Amino acid sequence: MKSKAKIIGGISLIIALIAIPIGIFTPEIRVFLELDKIYVIDDKFNDDFSNETIQYGEFVDERDNKLYKWTKIGNQIWMAENLAFIPSGNCDFELWIEGFNDSFEDKWYCIYNNEDKYLEKYGILYTWKAIEANEDCDICPNGWHVATDEDWKELEMFIGMNQSLIDEIKYRGNNEAFGLKSNMDWSRNGNGNNEYGFNSLPGGYRHYGDGKFYNIGNYSLYWTATELSEKTAFFRSFRYEDNKINRYYDDKRSAFYIRCIKNLK
Repeated sequence: MKSKAKIIGGISLIIALIAIPIGIFTPEIRVFLELDKIYVIDDKFNDDFSNETIQYGEFVDERDNKLYKWTKIGNQIWMAENLAFIPSGNCDFELWIEGFNDSFEDKWYCIYNNEDKYLEKYGILYTWKAIEANEDCDICPNGWHVATDEDWKELEMFIGMNQSLIDEIKYRGNNEAFGLKSNMDWSRNGNGNNEYGFNSLPGGYRHYGDGKFYNIGNYSLYWTATELSEKTAFFRSFRYEDNKINRYYDDKRSAFYIRCIKNLK
């Protein structure tokens, strides 16, 4: 049986990662001191990943009590799944249900194909307006933010992308996406090995032009918090056919997934 991270106390900053071979702990169990929580992590839980050195755990979004996994890649702590916060309270977002004929200028989120069965696995698709409103709404949980273009670049260089390619606007690199893609659900032998525990699933997207949903099983697309112009912003995408990482931009009215990253203090 896979063991999960258990919260046993509180401390205000990531300060240690140590092995404790005594008492109730074994050499397989480590203590990870993370913002306001102490996680006890059993390495057997790493069965989900091919790299047993991954540091990871779970936390609860106090807004809706949803449990999220996180993974530490280099010096960054990323959500290991897509954001799935359904706006409520101070987040006065409107659900985008209809397609092209719908007036969706103020529609900020949706579920793939408008079917709840996709919510738990893939999370919520957001237009960039949800990010734009982040200062007032905090679309990510407390202590986290929507990953910026620079955050993604740091990740890409850590996993081996040549620095000379980082600023290119196209599919870049060679095999870097292989370690970020999930080891299941990608079409036509497009699975990765999830080496870093990022677990990118091919959840597709919704295009602003016609309001239709596309490419579940083939692509995963993630907004960054970095805009290129008044109407466009940068995103990242992975595809089934190779293991390059796409850095490109799109109209802010399209709906992509969001990965939050831990604030560093």
